[in-house]
Amino acid sequence: MSREKELEKIDKAKLPLFYRLILKIPLPSLGSMSDTFQGLFWVIVTPVSVIATFFTSLLLLTNLPSPANIVAVVLVPSVFILAFLRVSTERFIQGWNALIDTSTKEGDVEKLMNEYLEILKEQERAREKRL
Repeated sequence: MSREKELEKIDKAKLPLFYRLILKIPLPSLGSMSDTFQGLFWVIVTPVSVIATFFTSLLLLTNLPSPANIVAVVLVPSVFILAFLRVSTERFIQGWNALIDTSTKEGDVEKLMNEYLEILKEQERAREKRL
């Protein structure tokens, strides 16, 4: 089996049901966000959300009556986990598809390597002429 047949782009329609459901969570797409905002999302929003979820769960656990506090403590982190899971899944799919699109064929790599070796030989000849 050739390498091209092994590595294919991920088609969202062919994903298992679990991933298709995750991708249907209504959040803005990563493509619509700038790279700066995506970086801020992972550096600022994610840690702050984890800490806020912990304290919110602690507050709900202590202030709500017994059956409601357990449901609230389960729901609050679940919402954040699903949001981060959706963003991570979409990010992986986009990264994988970009990797497959930009991969070069073995013939191209061999051609580039030969050109590079020729350039190195020319530079070596130029150095020998100077000496």
